[in-house]
Amino acid sequence: MINVDILMSIKLQFANKIFNGEKEVEFRKIFPLKFKNTNLIFVYCTNPIRKIIGHFSLKQIIKDSINNLWEKYKNIGGISEESFFDYFRNKKIGYALEIDKYRYYNIGIDLSVLSPNKKFFPSQSYIYLDCQMAFKILEIANQ
Repeated sequence: MINVDILMSIKLQFANKIFNGEKEVEFRKIFPLKFKNTNLIFVYCTNPIRKIIGHFSLKQIIKDSINNLWEKYKNIGGISEESFFDYFRNKKIGYALEIDKYRYYNIGIDLSVLSPNKKFFPSQSYIYLDCQMAFKILEIANQ
């Protein structure tokens, strides 16, 4: 298996819950299990922040039926039942990314630092980061 770092787009309300410890699992419709050895997931907070605001590591990635995911994680998922099932509408299988450790950055990091010579756009879901990009984010976060 390959070790990778990922930049994941997460809405403000859910990002806040991750970094205050209320949300212990991130739900996803898709996630490549070949990358179970994910090092860090960098959180790109969508509108209105539009910056990288922190990162987290994973305990494990669970692929299961939508109903099983809800039953297992409803108390730590940081989402209402209605919103959960609306998000997974027309899906039979989903993923639960169990959050291990997290770090909130004191200053948001603009995406321009990842690619200063061209416009860098986040995915609606996630993108893989090369080592140089991940190192650059951590370097700025540690200033």
